[in-house]
Amino acid sequence: MLSQLPVELIQQILHHADTPSYLQAAYTCRRLFEAAGGSRELVLHHLNETPGATFPSGSLDTKELFLLLRQRASQLLYGAETRASRTLHIAEGRAIDPRACAVTSSGHVNLALAFKGDGIVRTYLTRNGLLFPRKALRPPYDQPGRIEILRVAFGTENSLGVLHRFTPEIQTNDMHHPFVRQALQSPPEPELHLIHHDTECTQEHLTIYAITDREDYEPLALAMFNKYRFAISWQHTQDRSVHEVALYDGIPDMQEEQSAVACLRYMSNVIADEGGHVTANSNLGRRGPASLHPRPWSAVSQIAFNDHGSQLLYYHTGCTLYDHYQSLNDTLPTVSRIRHNYCWASLTPQMILNFSIGIPFFALHDTRDIAANRPVCHWKYLSFGLGRDRPGQWIYPCILMAEARCRAINCAHTVNLDRGRRLTDWKVVARLRGYPEERVSMNSVGCIIATSPGGQRIAVANWKTVTVWALQPEVLIEENSTGFYPDSWKLRSDLKIVDLKPIVLQLDAVCFKLSFTGREDELLAVTDRGLMYWNIGPGGTGARMTRSLDLDGRGGTWVQSDRLL
Repeated sequence: MLSQLPVELIQQILHHADTPSYLQAAYTCRRLFEAAGGSRELVLHHLNETPGATFPSGSLDTKELFLLLRQRASQLLYGAETRASRTLHIAEGRAIDPRACAVTSSGHVNLALAFKGDGIVRTYLTRNGLLFPRKALRPPYDQPGRIEILRVAFGTENSLGVLHRFTPEIQTNDMHHPFVRQALQSPPEPELHLIHHDTECTQEHLTIYAITDREDYEPLALAMFNKYRFAISWQHTQDRSVHEVALYDGIPDMQEEQSAVACLRYMSNVIADEGGHVTANSNLGRRGPASLHPRPWSAVSQIAFNDHGSQLLYYHTGCTLYDHYQSLNDTLPTVSRIRHNYCWASLTPQMILNFSIGIPFFALHDTRDIAANRPVCHWKYLSFGLGRDRPGQWIYPCILMAEARCRAINCAHTVNLDRGRRLTDWKVVARLRGYPEERVSMNSVGCIIATSPGGQRIAVANWKTVTVWALQPEVLIEENSTGFYPDSWKLRSDLKIVDLKPIVLQLDAVCFKLSFTGREDELLAVTDRGLMYWNIGPGGTGARMTRSLDLDGRGGTWVQSDRLL
């Protein structure tokens, strides 16, 4: 009906529409495309409402201005909900175990998949929406038995840790012997093993730890730093209120490690118990002083090493960002007390919020001479944060900035985003609208945060949806000093805070793991239906495709292709 109106009236309507709607209407039919791009005044109006660097408009004709607008719109993900392409990778006859899988955004292996009832972990490299098999990681058992993959975690240098349970089987031809019948009536006890795989080596080299000190516990989370250090969160199988985090340090054995399969011993220390107490510090004792928690200490559902293994980050059930962190020393059993992840920052002069701060995803560094022969390095960091007001516990997702200075002679001049977590003074530079949870959620999975390698995208998965924001980190970190974002994008006219709106992708499956690939517009989601690859960039066609996973290195096959656009 819109296309049947006079061109002048169409352009008047498009002038009052927001820019995403204006561009969406322009691609509806040829007549609307010509009307949308034929008016210089209309194109300039929407260019002024769209973030971007200033330009001499007089040097460009109307077609060039319209092309520039579409380029900026692509960078801002305008219309990406409809043009985003999705490929679902599945394994016929097998069900993926999403909690046991692992995904990362870097390395020559960035995906490890585990399937229910299968004791093999398969690793892949993802590129351009395709999965390239790397290795099938098999436990080195000669004895028959059942293997259950419990957790998989990436470590340093793209290594991989696999925590699994092995239940041996008794095989005999003499079923009438009394000792055999007795053995069958009392089946063997399951064995818990942690295997470290070095994915960088062409020849398989395994390091195995037999976990023998947690018979009545089940593992909830695994964090792998290297083959000599890992951490496991445990919960009692009978009493769910009893849970703890244990830190494991392998004991090197040069003679043992010369073999292809090295079985090492370890030292284990419980570093946090169900009360949130530090337990491994010899100076504090088994029941040392507890840190102050705003809510009871629940079981740790996810662990992550930070800052070259010097810290552990603790995530609890249903939490988006880590709630607590703990510093580690090289010499056990000395650890620091557990600290709560929070800081205070102002969203407006009248609203001061309690923020949880994530690990920074972007940083800038420069060196300046402030006095003779006294160069100083200036660091700025951007991080995702969740603010809460105390009365209603409303959630305010924001991007925050912090800065630090140090003498140049003491500076490594190398970006280390993990160290930015130590800063305490943060300032809100952007508000993220359309966050999937406005209030504190009781969802057991919680929200999952992923940031792209260049910091231009932030994605949040919540159950069956993924919300993505496009941003310019180098502009936000300078508080929009160049005016890249127009006044219409500000939270308030008297503030420098930018208001960012998202796009929403419908997964039609529950998301358990989320990560960007090496590109800004490629997303990987591990779901209960299988592995999903999303292309949200300008190359997306809106297709919905299904592809069978390559489990043996022979190449996957296309199952179906359903083009939406």
